[in-house]
Amino acid sequence: MKAIDEIDREIRKITVEVSDPFGDSSESIWEIISFLRENSEGKKSEGKIIFDLRKREWEKNMYVTLYLLKIIDVDSFTSRVIYRIRDIMEDSLYSMEGESLSIEADSIGIPMEFDTKSHLYFTRLQNFTRSCSRISGSQFRLVYQVFDQKGIISSKNKVQKIIREFLVQEMREIVEDIDGEVARRYFESYMHDLSDIRAAAEKMVTSMDLGSVDVDSFPPCMKHFISDAKNGVNIPHLGRFAMVSFLNKIGMKEDEIMNIFSSVPDFSKKVTEYQVKHIIGEISGIKYVPPKCETLRSNHLCYMDDDPICNSPNMKHPLTYYKIKKTRKNK
Repeated sequence: MKAIDEIDREIRKITVEVSDPFGDSSESIWEIISFLRENSEGKKSEGKIIFDLRKREWEKNMYVTLYLLKIIDVDSFTSRVIYRIRDIMEDSLYSMEGESLSIEADSIGIPMEFDTKSHLYFTRLQNFTRSCSRISGSQFRLVYQVFDQKGIISSKNKVQKIIREFLVQEMREIVEDIDGEVARRYFESYMHDLSDIRAAAEKMVTSMDLGSVDVDSFPPCMKHFISDAKNGVNIPHLGRFAMVSFLNKIGMKEDEIMNIFSSVPDFSKKVTEYQVKHIIGEISGIKYVPPKCETLRSNHLCYMDDDPICNSPNMKHPLTYYKIKKTRKNK
């Protein structure tokens, strides 16, 4: 990916071209604004043409979108849009095979080799670990990888997810680096529409009421998952399962659990309701227990840091942490 000063020069050039209201740049910006508006209204906007990795304009469109998100400045909405772009880009990756996929990886900043005999890919260690830190599943843990002198050996499916998560992190970092005042100056003629989108996006942000449940006694992992959900960050599948099963076990009501998920980028009320009902036993008939600490650690979902209870030798389960912390508080 390009450095922020190079991106800024490109955006400045685009906005100069916009002086022609019928020019190509102006048309593409309005397409992006339409994409953002639909997302701010809770619709799952397609946007496939705008962010298709096979199209020459995808990178420019992505940069324009990130500048507009900086102007809108609603964190949960930014996360929602970034994950929507990620999904669109992932769809286009599925059509790429062999060397074309490795070339695409190289072009966005992930050096990769493709072996025509084995049909396997070779990824550098630092790129693998950076991209896979938030993907659940043992196949993405470093300890289970196979190495050779070229790097980590990966399948097509794994490479697609590496590229996908790399793009997410790059987009987040670019938004952080953009100067908001400069962005507003570049896109001043679009501020009325962007203000409307911001107002709609802010309405989507739902404050969480955790009822009588003792939030202060939550273990660090559960606090982290809930914070991510509240801030619109996508949570890995195992993290969602752990959070729902934990909250159910400590007595949180179903509608309160559902409310927590309402800000995540890929929120679907119908899908989330089914998943929550399944985990809490209304559909499956089984009230699932949260994963042990060991399982969360092996999937990079442990956030114990220097917490004294987490670091005690007998701490093996999030529910145990909650009971200990709550007992100490009551005393």
